[in-house]
Amino acid sequence: MIRILMVDSVPSLLEVGKIFLEREEGFVIDTSSSVIDALKSLEKGNYDIIVFDFYMPEMSGMDLLVKIRTTYQNLPIIICTGMDREETAHEALNRGADFYVERYGSPRYIYADLSHKIKRAVRVCRAENALVKSEKRFLELADLLPLPVFETDRNGEFTFANKSAHKIFGYPESDLITGKNIMEMVIPEERGIVATHFDMCLNGKALNISEYTAQRENGSTFPIIIHSGPMSENDYIYGIRGAVVDITKSKE
Repeated sequence: MIRILMVDSVPSLLEVGKIFLEREEGFVIDTSSSVIDALKSLEKGNYDIIVFDFYMPEMSGMDLLVKIRTTYQNLPIIICTGMDREETAHEALNRGADFYVERYGSPRYIYADLSHKIKRAVRVCRAENALVKSEKRFLELADLLPLPVFETDRNGEFTFANKSAHKIFGYPESDLITGKNIMEMVIPEERGIVATHFDMCLNGKALNISEYTAQRENGSTFPIIIHSGPMSENDYIYGIRGAVVDITKSKE
């Protein structure tokens, strides 16, 4: 189901829009001819998208767009209007509208286009929300692990390190990934080999066991093994991911 809030100061246009859009299976549409009522509906309702006209007597379309985008950062917004000004469309898109639909021509064509863009905007929003939830679960799970795990970009700069990684290297949780490079986690004498292994990962090779002498924030050292491999998307390797094992006891 896709819950839609349509806002227009002309009730007859809302009625026409509701008739055409509700032909689409899965669309549930609420309407409002008042900006004030629309904002109240947003507060009370759980809408998937809002569609509104730029010609609203209580507030300019641009001001309404900015207000909604500021308050509801993830809510898809479509401007559906008879205003035929290219610069306005560009400004609306730059201010956070997902799509701009010109209300000219056959209603069948207009609302078919609007229906398509509603589905697209909601699909993208839901995918982004699912990704955020997935990443949140990953971070929560990673922080439960007793084993230090980390991720870096292609330059070796940390983009993630779990609580165990911060603890083992002696850094506060807010500091380890801030401006730090993976090379700084080992003694200077071994940074050359780390660089070589890092390049191997960026070329697509996973390194199951690599032994190094790690260096804590206070300068003390301890032996570790790192299991690492490349992270990729669409065949592009954008960094590496690894797990660290403290082998101090095995060396005693």
